[in-house]
Amino acid sequence: MNTHWKKLTNPNYLGSWDFMPGEKKTLTIDQVTQEEVIDVQQNSAKKEVVVAYFKEKGVKPLILNKTNCKAIQNIYKTPYIQEWSGKRISIHIEKVKAFGKLEDALRIVNERPGDISPVTQTAGQMFICEKCNKPIIGDTKFTAAKIVALSQEQFGEQLCLSCGKEKRKELEDVTTEQE
Repeated sequence: MNTHWKKLTNPNYLGSWDFMPGEKKTLTIDQVTQEEVIDVQQNSAKKEVVVAYFKEKGVKPLILNKTNCKAIQNIYKTPYIQEWSGKRISIHIEKVKAFGKLEDALRIVNERPGDISPVTQTAGQMFICEKCNKPIIGDTKFTAAKIVALSQEQFGEQLCLSCGKEKRKELEDVTTEQE
């Protein structure tokens, strides 16, 4: 088995390298704490981070960034970390823009695991835009799967956000011309 180099930089916490392509993990939060960790990007300086520990055995804890904290808050309608204990979340990899390029990031699916529709159960799967042939990438508001579902519902095709906006503008222009 091959070892991803990032596994060696911070092996104590869950990262995108711990997922197989297209894999999604549904886990139960045991507790959320604040801890000091070494920031490998800042010359080993220490920084305070929010960390989620899980009830499932053998699963590494996850450092929660603001995006993922907001997702848990939105899902369970509480900003209080003590109330997140026992709650289930689904985590998958999404391509996000960071430092001027696309990077793999762990994202919490913005729905309760029991409430996930068949379309978003494929979260983490690679979706390709039917217009520009580029990967469809989720953002802080919608997963890639949700973007696909909405574009299929609105336009009858699988479109990325950019092409969806263009399509919406085209339809608005046609409607304006007909008036």
